[in-house]
Order: sequence, then structure tokens, then C-alpha cells
Amino acid sequence: MKLLCYLTLAFLPFLAKAAEVDVYLLGGQSNMQGIGKLKNLPKEYHKAVKNTFIYRGQNIAPLVIGQTQTSHRKGEMGPEIGFALNIQSDKPVYLLKYAASGMPLNPGWNGNKWLGGKPGPKRTNFYPGLTPEDPNKGRLYRAMLDRFQKGIEAIKAEGHTPVIKGFVWMQGEQDSKNEVSANSYAKHLKLLRDRLAEDVKVSRLPMVYGQVLPHEPALERFTHRENIRSQMAAADMASGKPEAIRLAKMISTDGFTLLKDTVHYDANGQLKLGSEMAKAMNHLQGSGKQSNLWPDRVPGFPEDFEPQAHKQLDPGHITETSQPTITVYPAMGKPTGQALVIFPGGGYRVLADMKEGENVAAYYAARGITSFVVRYRVTKGSNEGFRFPGPLLDARQGIRIAKASAENYGFNPEKVGVIGFSAGGHLASMCATRFGDSFEGELNTDISVKPNFAALIYPVASMVAPSSHKGSRHALFGKDPQSEDLKAASPELLVKKDFPPVFIAQNQFDPVDAKLSFILAQAYTAAQVPCELHIFPGKDHGYGMGRPGQTEAQNPAIAWPELLHKFILKAQ
Repeated sequence: MKLLCYLTLAFLPFLAKAAEVDVYLLGGQSNMQGIGKLKNLPKEYHKAVKNTFIYRGQNIAPLVIGQTQTSHRKGEMGPEIGFALNIQSDKPVYLLKYAASGMPLNPGWNGNKWLGGKPGPKRTNFYPGLTPEDPNKGRLYRAMLDRFQKGIEAIKAEGHTPVIKGFVWMQGEQDSKNEVSANSYAKHLKLLRDRLAEDVKVSRLPMVYGQVLPHEPALERFTHRENIRSQMAAADMASGKPEAIRLAKMISTDGFTLLKDTVHYDANGQLKLGSEMAKAMNHLQGSGKQSNLWPDRVPGFPEDFEPQAHKQLDPGHITETSQPTITVYPAMGKPTGQALVIFPGGGYRVLADMKEGENVAAYYAARGITSFVVRYRVTKGSNEGFRFPGPLLDARQGIRIAKASAENYGFNPEKVGVIGFSAGGHLASMCATRFGDSFEGELNTDISVKPNFAALIYPVASMVAPSSHKGSRHALFGKDPQSEDLKAASPELLVKKDFPPVFIAQNQFDPVDAKLSFILAQAYTAAQVPCELHIFPGKDHGYGMGRPGQTEAQNPAIAWPELLHKFILKAQ
């Protein structure tokens, strides 16, 4: 008995060390390196940061501000200080840092020399390559990845289990010196984050990055300052732009204090930069979290049916979603007290879950509206479980889950609206017209599924009309549907007084017949239900919040996000 006690006591320190620790990867050029002077920080900051450690390529060291070297030169600091003081964690925090002053991301650069053309081997840049084996990976990316991997191994050697929580990036000044590298920055920033996530073997890597060159006028060498700052802003997940990167947040550095060179941040500017990066990272930890809609069996499928993970068709489309999910984006800034449940489109065969899901959620979350993305069941096959009312069951369950989480996320459960795109627009219209019906297999039926409002973006607005979208109709009802089923899925035949108000936006010459949106709006008018209809003089369909490089002159309908935002605020 005594021996057992002694063994237990002896192993307690080991067991404690084996606990998980939070790891953040920090990379970039000179403003990540940091040349702010520690002596200029107020004395109250010169202290040990509890349970926080830093690794810069040699040994892991406890972070003691003013004593632990965190930049290339003693007495200097980067954003790691403000980040460490503000990152939220109930576990030890490890910062793995790599920086290379004056260095580019774009593969056209070799150090400070522009070569252009296709990526080439052995160039000095942060280009991450297209695959793990890509011979054109930049020297600096290889060095940064090596630093991170060695840091992870050093943490393991101490007996801990490292959990990589996020990536902090501060770079771009060098890329602003060339039009090509400035105008393609968002694309390469996404590639960097995605490649790094794969190389360090994580499926989820939130990223925070700083916007460079806040000073106006910029020094002459930064010839494309406006271009790169615009690209950085577009890459923010909440930008509403097609360049938006999932789980990526930009920190605007306007007003941050600078050194006399007008490029680098002084100690207070670096402290502010790191603090804002940590606050954004704290929020990202709760964003994009996904869970199954149904805790057990998915209703509508046979009892012995085994749901499978979805099939990824390309980076923006999935199918075979027999295990429907819901993803949450909590409100940022000042919450409006509202929530939005989002249904991507894809003809009930696929889901455009990025441009019509995640990007939309991030956009409205940044405007104070907690947003949920529902990946409802779709298939390219003929399994009956995917047909009506299957997708509607998923949509209604998404509304219930959203309302049940209202207290946790700080919104009013009576102010939950729905939005859908194309076939998802049809699904949203079903939520707004058939909320009083009941279906077999539903859960939490004491929670109302009536939405506060519905937004239909280039919707499939009818199932019964001769010009209705045949692909969606066949996917939902088969090739020989019953007329009564089609009528029961045609919102223009279902609208009644006191139904939720609706917002509709579509191009006039959309291949999914826009005349049906007119007919639906007339049905709402006849029922005396508020309806805001926007018909734009264009012909595009399936553009989400806009295609890359698309302007309002090319597609006027991409004005809908701000119009809807105003509509939602009025719906309070």
C-alpha cells in the first residue's frame, strides 16, 4: 500500500506536465520581429507573464517582460508582449516565433529582388508552395516551418501535449513594392495559412494578421501601398468580399504609434498591435465551431442508415451531407440582439458552403448578428432520406438550436431570422411559411421554428410553376413528383397574414426565373405581409456576396448584403 502511494506521488509531476498546452505560431517580417524599445514601456508591464513561454529557436523560456529576449536584439519587442498579456486561456500558453526582416510572401520575389514569373526553387520568400513536397517553397517558409516544428517537439520533450490554437502574421511591406505581389496578396495569404495548417497537421487554424503601412503619405519605395492594404482588408473573413479567408481577422493599425521611420511601430504601437491581435484571436476561438444537428439518428433515414462525413468536391462545394451540421459565428463588437440562420444553395445536390455560408456568417457576425450556417442534407444520388421533407427537418432543427443557444450568445430567441441562396432560398421560404406544420422525427418541438424574418437571395421561388428550377425539383421530389407535394412546397401558395416579413434579391435575367420572385412578392402583398423586393438589371446567379474582381457595375446585385443589413435592423 505504501509503495503504491509513493509511486502515485512520484508520478504526479509527470501527470501534471502531460496536460495540454495552448500553442500560437507567430511569423512575419520586421514588425513581427519588433524594434520597439522595452525601456519605453511603462514599468508596470515589466513582469513575468503567468504560465506563458516563448520559443525562438533555442530553448523554451518563461516570458518575463524586460528580461526574456523576444526579438532579434536585446531590449526590443514585437507584438508578442501585448499578445501574451491579452490572450485568454486556462492552460499554459506557448508562443513559437519566427521573423525575417524585409522579406516577401509572393513567390515572384527573391529577397528584395523581383524576378516575377512562375515560382522557382531556392528563392528567399515566405511562399508556402502548393503541396508539402513542392520544390518551390520559399527558403523563409521552410525556415519558419522548421522553427515551429522544432518548437512543438521541444514542448513535447517537456512532457506536454501541444494544441495549436492559432497563427499570428505581421508582414506585407515588401510585397507592397510591386503591383503583382500587392494585388495578389489575399490569394497568397490564404495559401500560406492553409498550407501551414496542413504542414503542422491541424484541421482548424484561426489566423490574425495586421494591416501594414498605416502612415500617409507612404515612403516612395512602397509604391503599391493602397493595393496591398485593400487586399488585406478583403482577406478579412468579415469583408463580404470573395477574397475573404475563413477564420481570418485583420487588425487595422491606423492610429498605432510609429517610430520616426513611419514604418515600424514603437513600443506602445507594438503593445497595441499585440493586444488587438490577442483580442481578435480570443473571438476566433469561438467562431466557426461546428457540431452535428442531430445528436443521434438523423430523421428521415432508415434506422440502420450510417451517416457519413460530407464529400468535398472542391474548396467551395460539398455534397453527400448525410450528417447535417451547424456552425456558429458569435456576434462581434456591439451585438444587435439578433441572429441569422444561413442555408447555402446548390440545387439540393451540393452546397456552396463557403461563399453562401461561412462568408455570409462572418460578414453579419462582424455587424453584431450571431450567425449560424446549416449544412443540410444534399446528395447527387437518389436516397429517399435526402428528399423532402429531409432538408426542411434540418433547417428547422438549425432554428431550434440557434434559439436554444440565445442566452449563451446574447441574442433574443424571438429575433432569429433565416437566409437562403438559390435552393437554400427555397428552403428559407419553407421555414417562413410552414413553421406551423409538424413532421415525424423532430426534436425539441417545444421550441418554435417560426423565424422573425426571411431573406431569399436569387431563390428557387416555386416548385409548382412551369418555369421553376427543374434540377432542384427533381433532387427534392424525384422525377415524377405528386402535384400536391409540389403545391405544399411552393411558398407563393402558402403565404398568410401575420407571416414573417421577407426580403428578396435577384437579378432580372437570372437563369433561375426571376419572374417567380415577382409572383412571390405579389403573394406577400396580397396577404398584407411586408416584403422588400430588389430586382437588379443583371443576369448572374450563384455569386454569393460577389465573385473575385466583380464590381457593382458588372453585377449590381452584389449590393444586396448592405441592403439586407438595413432590413434586418428594421426587423427588430
